[in-house]
Amino acid sequence: MCPSERIICSICWDFVASSTDVVTTGCGHVFHGECLRLCFEKSKRRCPTCRAKVKLTQKLFFSSIVSKCQHKEKLQTLEEENERLKSAMKKGRKATPPPVPPHRISPESCKVGHSDGIQRRSNIFRRISHRLFGRR
Repeated sequence: MCPSERIICSICWDFVASSTDVVTTGCGHVFHGECLRLCFEKSKRRCPTCRAKVKLTQKLFFSSIVSKCQHKEKLQTLEEENERLKSAMKKGRKATPPPVPPHRISPESCKVGHSDGIQRRSNIFRRISHRLFGRR
């Protein structure tokens, strides 16, 4: 696990990728740009983490290379999934989708609006999983 690959947005609790719109507040907290914009619409420009008044935001640009440990983690995950699917095929049953971790949303992070987007994404993921894996 590479520490540099584990930066999260404290609004949606999703990983912050270097290729996405990433912003920081004057107090130093880091968020996805869209997550922060949605929270500002509801919270009168206060930091979702510490509630400090935010006058300016700064867009962050990362210069990074894909690390070896990132490749190893991805390879390990794919190998485990491949083994699980092979095992299910040998037993002659439909493969089940991997378990989906529950969304972690802090009640203080954003009042209304952001969780609606997460719920929509969760519903879309559930529908796609049902179509792919046949679970209802």
